[in-house]
Amino acid sequence: MILGMIIVILLLVGICVISYRGALHEFQILQKDYNPENKWPDFLSEQLPLVIRNLPPSWLGNWSREKTERKNWPVQLKQRKKTIKTTFQKWLEYPEMPIDNVRELGEKSKLDITIRNWFSRWFWIPTGVPNPYVLSDIATNSCIPLRKATADATAIVSSAGSPVEVWLSHEAGIPAAIADSLRGLNPWIQSTNEIPGVEKVKFIEVRLRPGNAIVVPTHWWYSVRSVDSESWFWIHEFQSPISWLATKLQSKN
Repeated sequence: MILGMIIVILLLVGICVISYRGALHEFQILQKDYNPENKWPDFLSEQLPLVIRNLPPSWLGNWSREKTERKNWPVQLKQRKKTIKTTFQKWLEYPEMPIDNVRELGEKSKLDITIRNWFSRWFWIPTGVPNPYVLSDIATNSCIPLRKATADATAIVSSAGSPVEVWLSHEAGIPAAIADSLRGLNPWIQSTNEIPGVEKVKFIEVRLRPGNAIVVPTHWWYSVRSVDSESWFWIHEFQSPISWLATKLQSKN
């Protein structure tokens, strides 16, 4: 009797997983203009990327060249095996070099206060400060490398400068055989020469102008690049206890 119930439960779980993975999630996104009356957590229950347009300043924060270019915050740069120390003001002269201590800059620019103005769900847990970024299209292949969202929701917020382009694919849109090969790469420049079968990946691209954001649910892959000149944006992961554990386990692999 008990064995039979277990088998039935496993079959139901399997059917749900197959149904979920086979859904056309990879072709759909939600788009909403900011409205303080909107019940934002309700939109996340659909497990689709949510674009929020025309965010108020309190949701964007102070991450912009205008508000930070005179700051002498300590910055660490990694070049091969060397660590270079400089200041944020000097780094802005050559922003194509990636910053190693980005989370500290999030604290300096008070993005931890900014994120408190965002919506929340009752099961989300505190997960620290958003990571701020500056990307320049001058840098060769400069982007946030492709990664899989394991957080309950991941906010990518275009705060200033040029628009950013977000590459998105649901896990069902990437053949399992090549998913690990794509991880950590620039998805815009991959070809069948480097990764056989990459032409089968189904993806969408979303352009975010300053003042707009996208909230990416779990089970989606994403990458971010600058569209033109210099783009300022930040990323924050909203974690449930289960997604937090999944994120920690993935970071160890």
